[in-house]
Amino acid sequence: MKKAEYGCIINISSESGVQPDAFMPHYDASKAALINFTKSFSKAYAVNRILVNTVSPAFIMTTMLDNMLKTTAEKHGITFDEATQAFLKENRPHIELKRPGKVEEVASTVVYLASPPSLTGSTFVWMEFLLRVNNNLYGPLIENIFEI
Repeated sequence: MKKAEYGCIINISSESGVQPDAFMPHYDASKAALINFTKSFSKAYAVNRILVNTVSPAFIMTTMLDNMLKTTAEKHGITFDEATQAFLKENRPHIELKRPGKVEEVASTVVYLASPPSLTGSTFVWMEFLLRVNNNLYGPLIENIFEI
């Protein structure tokens, strides 16, 4: 990338890196470290036109989350949907849609960041299914946020 004088690095972190919870401090710390690592690299390599950003999704239906919710449902004798709603109510009440996000709903951010020209040193946090870019909230459509 340095030789080509252009490149793009997109790290995937987690909302937990900017909004930690009480359950997994080791996970929260590692995600915060990745965000800071990204910011440091963005400063170090901007001169080479290497763009470095982080996408930090919140409560996305991944294999890890799916397995956790299935285990919870089985343990308590409830349905998967009931386990999901209980988790949301107790741990993620700020998610207004009351459902986990989908990987596809975050993918447009990654595609945008991989397409020149782009930004560097930013953290994109999907929270409440709105996009938070460096503490500014934007609506759910990625196309609209860059018109501002």
